[in-house]
Formats: sequence, structure tokens, C-alpha cells
Amino acid sequence: MAQHRSYRGRKRNVQICTTTDSFGVLKFDFFLSQSWSFHDSSAFLVPNSFFFEKKKLYIACSPVFFSHKSIKYVRGKVKGYWFHPTSGRAIKKGVKKKIYINTVVVADDMLGAFMYELVRVGKQKLVGEIIRLETSKAYIQVYEETAGLTIGDPVLRTRQSLSVELGPGILENIFDGIQRPLEAIAQLSLKETGSAVFIPRGVTMSALDRTKEWKFTRNEKIKKGSLVSPGDVIGVVFENELFPEHKIMIPPRIGGTVTNFIDSGSYNIDKVLLTVKHAKTGKEVDLTMTHNWPVRFPRPVVEKLPGKVALLTGQRVLDSVFPSCQGGTCAIPGAFGCGKTVISQSLSKHSNCDCVVYVGCGERGNEMAEVLRDFPQMKMKTKDGREVGIMKRTCLVANTPNMPVAAREASIYTGITLAEYFRDQGMNVAMMADSTSRWAEALREISGRLGEMPADSGYPAYLATRLAAFYERAGRVSCLGSPEREGSVTIVGAVSPPGGDFADPVTTATLNIVQVFWGLSKPLAQRKHFPSVDWLISFTKYMNVLEPYFNERDTEYGELRRQAQSILQSENELQEIVQLVGKDSLSEDQKLILDVARIIREDFLQQNAYTEYDYMCPLEKTVGMLRCIITFYRQSKAAIDKATEEHKITLNAIKLHCDEVIKRVISSKMDVFPSTSREDIKAFFKKLADDIEERFFIYFFCPWNFSTISKFGTALPLLNVFGFHQYWLILWKYDLLEGNRIFDVKILSKTFTKEYCHLTKKTYILMHIVESANLDHQVRDKRRSQIVWNDNYTQKQSTENQKYDFQIQSFCQLWNTAIRKIVNNT
Repeated sequence: MAQHRSYRGRKRNVQICTTTDSFGVLKFDFFLSQSWSFHDSSAFLVPNSFFFEKKKLYIACSPVFFSHKSIKYVRGKVKGYWFHPTSGRAIKKGVKKKIYINTVVVADDMLGAFMYELVRVGKQKLVGEIIRLETSKAYIQVYEETAGLTIGDPVLRTRQSLSVELGPGILENIFDGIQRPLEAIAQLSLKETGSAVFIPRGVTMSALDRTKEWKFTRNEKIKKGSLVSPGDVIGVVFENELFPEHKIMIPPRIGGTVTNFIDSGSYNIDKVLLTVKHAKTGKEVDLTMTHNWPVRFPRPVVEKLPGKVALLTGQRVLDSVFPSCQGGTCAIPGAFGCGKTVISQSLSKHSNCDCVVYVGCGERGNEMAEVLRDFPQMKMKTKDGREVGIMKRTCLVANTPNMPVAAREASIYTGITLAEYFRDQGMNVAMMADSTSRWAEALREISGRLGEMPADSGYPAYLATRLAAFYERAGRVSCLGSPEREGSVTIVGAVSPPGGDFADPVTTATLNIVQVFWGLSKPLAQRKHFPSVDWLISFTKYMNVLEPYFNERDTEYGELRRQAQSILQSENELQEIVQLVGKDSLSEDQKLILDVARIIREDFLQQNAYTEYDYMCPLEKTVGMLRCIITFYRQSKAAIDKATEEHKITLNAIKLHCDEVIKRVISSKMDVFPSTSREDIKAFFKKLADDIEERFFIYFFCPWNFSTISKFGTALPLLNVFGFHQYWLILWKYDLLEGNRIFDVKILSKTFTKEYCHLTKKTYILMHIVESANLDHQVRDKRRSQIVWNDNYTQKQSTENQKYDFQIQSFCQLWNTAIRKIVNNT
């Protein structure tokens, strides 16, 4: 596509031809014996004004569908003319005080300015930040639309860094990338313009509500003349049901002697609560409920501590195979449609954190709209059992793609600073950054405008350094001040590599930094397997730290996890053999690995977030399901290994006899709901695991299994004659040559210990049958000690429950009849 315009200026005829090719490279050809070109991410620009200065040519352009753009050219010999966009007449001449280039503005006469200083640009006072200084020139990154800026517009210094306001009212709120309250701005825009769709340029509003009064409770330990230091808690404010004690702390870098204070009561955030005489300057400092902190600098702490508590996400694949810890760093890379945003939102809704800061950095607007729609409807229980909305513990920082690119770069720092503030309260905070790739694109855009030397894929050479500095602000820490408290910030960053290519510079740099890597697989997502976390490429480096925590919750967790990973790895190796020669060529134990791996993949790792029973999974349910699957695998493996040439045990035989328990294992996730108590969940899966062991004992491990007994007229349903729920069978040894002696009798159930019984030649078996669903342990042990069978079928027992004892006697008579036939035949 080409457009031709002619502009006639003083002593110059300039003809411009703009072309765009498929690679997004826009070329401007000037027929002045010079050829000009530049590289820009915008697809289609229309030139509207030009400015020549010294050896630089500046062309201001506006895209057809988006926002104003300005492009800087560094070559040329044309001097000091400003051409009118329509007539082409030169209207200004000479060196200008200010020139603008896209979202980067260059301001002159800026001596005394400092790096990252906040400034106001133009007559509309657009928000900007100084990102480079060269003698008297300052390069300013503008966080708003720059259309309409002209040469000579003023730049106002604020003499402070880009900061966020910290205090009560942050939760349940939604901000843009520089902490402007979007809801309040929408109401203002609706009132002034009649539309609440777009943010007015240059709007200035307080981040927190300055009229609302908060119930403040003073710390009685702080009195007049008391010495205070940074981080000391001067009182608490009731914010909501989930956050009843919002601590009001002395800001960092302030300490000294208290000269005045105010009693408890209801005040707004601007009310002076405490006056401190600064220890260094000697000046009196008034402290309110709020204070500011620059977003690019981490908040100070006493020391960093190693993580010790797991970040429970409610996702089985994450909690069981690749767990993280509170204070950890996690990355979720994946192609478009793999479920990065869904995982981030699930963590925000169901993780075991006290507070969530969700940063939408450059993602689509409908995803942030979904967050705003779903989060207020989500409920969680308080400590006293009341249900409240989950938004009461959540803060949202929204920066969608149609907002200025530069604001993306600031939104990440805004979010992590808010998270650090709540960490200093002694809370465990989770920060979701969706996604860091859009943030890196903002860095690339700004770097290109500054003319910096690009690195791989056009990203700046300092990309990895900036990423590392961001993730370094995570961790579990000991907070400043008294009382002593600990808090943590967990960063979960989504990464969007183009086409799912993990060799992308952002993904590669992130992989070298984070300790937990949840890589998403495009093939899994295409098969509708969600969460689509690829168990072959994902990893966690926190297992050594978290093993004590998980062992306290369940002693078998570590072994179950290792065996599940081993099965999945073995399946991947066997799949290559199956594709070459088919499944029939595998041995029985290899077939077993494929079948168990399929159960783990499809019925354990896969999770449906839209069902009542599986939208989240407590750790007890996760470990219980995994224990049942691994128990089935272990029992099947033992049965196959026990098989001989005469008595072969195949996988098909195991499936035939254990079909019922297999179905129960698969459907167990639908039988247990997240709201079920921990004790009931543990009891459910313990019974299921015991039933699996019992079924394998009956069919494959009993010395005389029921297929043998059935030859003598005793059928399999014999055990269910009386409708008992669970049975304890005693194994025995019998030596026909020895006569009377003591035989070793082992109890199958874990609740019984080893026993020794005196058996005579005519006594063939000692059996206990216990109805575990109706008898407690004391009655069970009492009956076990009282009921003893001899050759005359007499019994020593108490007189209670005669019916129960009669059932045992009748059953034992039938059983002894079958055993007599077996022994006589032997």
C-alpha cells in the first residue's frame, strides 16, 4: 500500500512515499539524495507533520485505527523547518525547547532533574517519568496518549519518583498501571463527557477515597516520648471481614520520638494520627493512615527467610507434582489458548494466600472483564464461618492492550509494590502478573524509541536483568518494626511466547530465574486436557524445602509423588515402542504402566474448573486420589511379579477381577466435594485403598484363593452371606507331620498385630469377621479376644449380642467344611 503527498517548504521540495510490507517495516523515501527507513511495531501510519532540527528529522504520524505516534529519524542535512501538515508552509524555525517522539518525549532545559522523576507534560499535564538524562535534556516516558502535544509545550517537575499511595482502601479496588482508580475515573468521565468508556487524558485523582472514615484503634504501647522505628505498628484499622486488622505502620526511613498522638476513633485517611520528631533531621513529621513509596525500589526488610509453607493452589497437577512455596517464584509459559489466564485466576480464587494482587499487563480487555465479573460472585468462609466475597482480599491492576504501551511497563512495578505493602502487614500475598511478555514488549518499544542497541528479537540487552530484579522482590521475609511478624510475596508470572516457542528470549530469561516452571502444552490444550501443564518439561526446585511440610500433612506424600512421576516418565519412553511395534509386544508390567499412566493423566491430572466437585481440590483429596492409584499399581505389580509359568496373571485378569475398584478410583473425584471436611475425605480414601488391597488379597494373594475353594462347593459370595462390609482373614500354616504345635498366624488388616494361636491337628483355621462400619475399636478388640474356636466348636464369649455371635458360628462352620476338604485332599 502506498500514499503520495507533496509538501513545499522554503527552498525545499519534499515528496514522501510510505509503504508497508508483510514484516511490519515502514519505509519513508525522501528524494533529497538521502534514503530513510525505520522499524516500528505499528502496522499502518499516515504522516501528518514534520520537523527538522540540526541533523535530525522528526516526523509525527497518526495510525489509522489506534493512537498518535511520533517517529524519530537520526539522519539528514535539512535544518530547522516545521512544515504545516496540510499546506506544507514553514511556520516555525530554529531550535525548539521540546520535541516529542511517540510515548517518549524529549524535554530541554531540565537541569537538576533526576532519574525516574515524575513529571507533568503539556498543557493537559500528562503523567510521565524520566528514563534518560543527557546534559540538559530529559527523555520522558509518557503514560498517556501524546496526541496534540506541540513544540514548546511546558514540562512540570514534581521532584518525586513515580510512587503509589499505600493505606486502607486498596483492597476491593481496581487501578490502572499508575494507580489511578478506574471506577472513580469512570464516574467522573460519565459526569463530564457523558461516556465512561475511555479515561480522559491528564486526569488526576487520588488513588484512595479521602472522604471515607475508618475505625482506627490506637496501639496503647505507643505514648508521648516513646521511641519508634520504621515498620512499628501505631494502630489498626478495620477494613473488611477478611482483613479485620489493617496495620497502620510507620513508613520506612522515618524514626524518632513521639511528640503527639490521637486516640482511637473514626477518621479519614488524611487525619494526623501521630507526630514524630525525626531522629536525623530533628524536624517533626506528621503521620497519617497513608504514605507513598516509589514503585521501582523494593521496600526494606530485616532479612529474607527460606520458604517453609506450600502454596496450595487447588489444582492437582500443581499441588501433587510441581508444588511451590509461599514466597516462591513461578512462571506459566504457554501459547495462546493454553489456559495461562485460567490458571492465574484459579490461583487467585482458591490459593491459601491471605491477599491477592492481580495485574493484567497488556492482556485482552475481556479477560479483565471476566475477572471483575467472576470475583465478586466467588465466596469464601471467614474464621467464624461466615461467607464473604473473595474480592475483599483482592486488588486488581488493569492495563489492557488499548491503553498506552508505556503504562504496561509501570503496571508490573505498581502491582509488586502493593504486594510488598501487604507483606509488611505480616500477610502471605500472591501476585499474578498476566503477562510478563507484554511487559517485555513495552520495554522493547521504549528501548527502540530511545535508539538503544537491540538484542535478540529486538528486545533490549538488559531484559534478563529487569526480569531478575522483578522476580527478586518475591520471597518470605522478616518484616521491619514491632511486633515481630513474617510475610511473603509469591510471584506467578504468565509468559506468552509467540507460537508457543519456548526459545523466545522472554521465556528463556524467565526459565533461568524462577524456581517453579509450569510449562503449558499446546497438544494437551488441543485435546481439551486442562490444566494443560506438561509433566515432562515442568519442574519445581522447592521439594527439599517443602518435604517437612508435606510429611506433616501426609507421611506418604513424597513417595507417592516420586512414583507417579516415574510412571509418567516410563509411559513416555514406552510410547515410542508402542508406535513402532504395537502394544501387544509389551510385557504385562509394561502394559500395566501404560494403563496406570492413562488413569493418572485423564482422571487425576485433568481437572474441570466448571464442575461443583472439581473446580478446586483440597490437598487431602489430592493425596487420597493419588494414594488409591498408586496402591492399585503396587498391588497389580506384585501380582504380576508373583505369577509363574503354571499360574500366569495377566493385566486382563486383574482388570476382570478388580473392575469395580478401578471404577471407584476413577469416579472418586466426583464422589468427594471440596466442601467436605478433611476427616471425611481421609476416611473415604482410606477405605477405598483398603478395599483395593482386600480385593487383590482375595483373588491373587490368599494361599487358597476362592477359585480353588469353589472346586469343593464353596463359592465366592460366601464372604457376603451376612452382608458384612469388611473382613479380616487370618493366614495360617499347617504341618501334618508335627501334630500339636504353635503356628504363626498373620492378620491382614493393619489394625491388628501379629498373633500366635495354639492349634491342634483337628483345628484348621481361626477367623475373625468384623463389621467395621458398625463396631468401634474397643468392641472389635473385645470380640477378637473373646471368640476362639476349637475342634468342638465351643466358644468362650460374653452374653452380649448373641445374634452377632451366631452369625460368626454359622459362617465358621461353612468355612471349616471347605477347609477340611482341602486338607483331606492334600
